[in-house]
Amino acid sequence: MPENTNQPTPTQPASQGINWKNILIGVIIGAVLVGGGGFLVYNAYQPRKEELIQTTTTPTKTAMPSASKDKSGKCDTYSNKVVGVEFKCPEGWFFEETTIHEVKTVGLSDKPFDYEGKDNIMITINTGDNSNDAKFRFRDVEELKIGATETRKPDSDNPYTAKTTRLADVELGGVKGLQFEEIDIPVSKKEDITPYNLYIYFKRNDEYGDISLTVRGETTYKSAKEILKEILSTFKFLD
Repeated sequence: MPENTNQPTPTQPASQGINWKNILIGVIIGAVLVGGGGFLVYNAYQPRKEELIQTTTTPTKTAMPSASKDKSGKCDTYSNKVVGVEFKCPEGWFFEETTIHEVKTVGLSDKPFDYEGKDNIMITINTGDNSNDAKFRFRDVEELKIGATETRKPDSDNPYTAKTTRLADVELGGVKGLQFEEIDIPVSKKEDITPYNLYIYFKRNDEYGDISLTVRGETTYKSAKEILKEILSTFKFLD
């Protein structure tokens, strides 16, 4: 019997096409991983809610100390234990109390304090000043001989010539007052200054104070000095 030479032909595996379903699933999974990682990185570098609120909050400004108006009105007999003085006011005058850096101040004027003219008389009384400036001012006047005059030339801060003359001491309720006047001569007529000023410095209970008289016009100044003299004749300190 003849030998069968025909060998069975091995079966070739069928050619498989591209599996798009698996590729699509892989792309989606990769996108999710990449997107999630990016979100985590982005979120890590963002400021927290508390930090955002802190950086956008406007800081509160600290108010600067300024003069506080305590009381004002018409003046008859002025008496104030806080300021520590008492005296009789000229008829029809006005007063105003203020506090500046803990220094008690009372102002007197023959016009209301909102008066905008330039023909008024102003008297200011300060008490309870412990600053070094007050000590130096008192010492400088104390060293100036009675009757002596000093002249200050104009400068960038004071555009006028000032002549300061030490006057006779006065008595303020049993306390010696150092009295001097300052006459200011403007460099030009454009300068708006108060040319006639009279000051009295005093020291009581280790505290310093002063009384100042400020007016415009030589005639008004002479009459204002008489008014101040009347006020001082009734002046006394309150303990």
